[in-house]
Amino acid sequence: MAIWFVGIRGLGLCWTSFFDDYTILSKKASANSAAIAAEGFFRLLGIDYATEGKKAVEWDTKVKTLGVVLDLKPELSPGDSHASPFVTVGHTPSRVAELDKTLDEVLSAGSLSLKNAQRLRGRLQWFENFASGRVAQQSLRTPSRLASAGRKSENLNHKEMEAVKFLRHRVLTAPPTKIQANSLDTWLVFSDGACEGDETKAGTMGAVLVSLHGRPISFFSEAVPESLMEFFLTKSSHPIFELELLPVVDACQLWETHLQRSQCVFYLDNEAARGALIHGTSSQDSGDFLVQKFVWKEMECQVKVWFGRVPTSSNVADRPSRLDTSEMDSLGVPRAHVDWQLVETMDAAEEIEGCMEENGIMMKVGEAYTLVDEDSVLEKLNKQIADSEASLSQKSDEIESVKSELDALKKVLYGKFGSSINLEK
Repeated sequence: MAIWFVGIRGLGLCWTSFFDDYTILSKKASANSAAIAAEGFFRLLGIDYATEGKKAVEWDTKVKTLGVVLDLKPELSPGDSHASPFVTVGHTPSRVAELDKTLDEVLSAGSLSLKNAQRLRGRLQWFENFASGRVAQQSLRTPSRLASAGRKSENLNHKEMEAVKFLRHRVLTAPPTKIQANSLDTWLVFSDGACEGDETKAGTMGAVLVSLHGRPISFFSEAVPESLMEFFLTKSSHPIFELELLPVVDACQLWETHLQRSQCVFYLDNEAARGALIHGTSSQDSGDFLVQKFVWKEMECQVKVWFGRVPTSSNVADRPSRLDTSEMDSLGVPRAHVDWQLVETMDAAEEIEGCMEENGIMMKVGEAYTLVDEDSVLEKLNKQIADSEASLSQKSDEIESVKSELDALKKVLYGKFGSSINLEK
């Protein structure tokens, strides 16, 4: 670390230090000067360094270092065409191929010894450190459980085989982590859920988005649809756990454009829901369904998350969660709305894609059920999703246009009347 520190302070090098590995970043125009400075520094200290071989790499925008690939000029996907410039950190093809081969051998054998389970667990955990998202958290419990000393059989059951299959798919398709200028921007989301009623249970929920400057800029306050409450009530007579998770999932979907590739602290006042989100899994089926939806959305957004506990008395989402919007309205905070039809359609599409039934899909038409093929149903659902998302995007653009007009009008009015008016409430 002393060498690293002197290189930064004394020579102005932008470099990293990991034991005896040093990686230098430089502008193209000063790359040769940076290399001369680093090499001269090592020679001055009498330190031998690699001048050839895999560790003596040439300057490039894409290099392998410390077992990962650092890409300063990655290829843009269609969704990145309007994004700010970014770099990626991902795994080398050789490491992916090695893990793929190991998992394929486990699947072919249908068994895993204690020693191999321990090795595989460590390698997969390291792999997850440089892959975006936490979608593998639940499946990673399988090699952890298989690595325990109390195992009586090396053979894998059906559930364990499915987990290994998912981990193999994850290794082959895990996206690299993207880093850009807003990666250290930190948003706050306060959320809450409520379940009222003795005989007839009614679910409500709310959330508040707080900007980088500590001001609430959006909120939602929603009654949970009866169909969703009926599902929750089949799992629990008082589904507060599910109702605490639901607004967190919807907040990530609704405010995706704000949270994308940044940091976000989610504040909840329910410890069970907070714990499930931290671990990325839940032992309760309905809860785990919501947690999995969140971690998949988290991966898509590439948002770095933290989950904090907030007392109910300090939770600004407590009132909205009970359909009381007076506080947010008095502050002039714009209200967002959850598109329940879009949510339910996306849920249906995910369920069908994960369906393993050989006899096809039963679709309800009126009061009767009819057999339909999976491709037809998915085509119809995906069209509904695309139409809903297009409508939502159009409405969002309209809102932004109105906001711009309001801001321009505020400037005119403040310029004319000064501090004698207040247009912020």
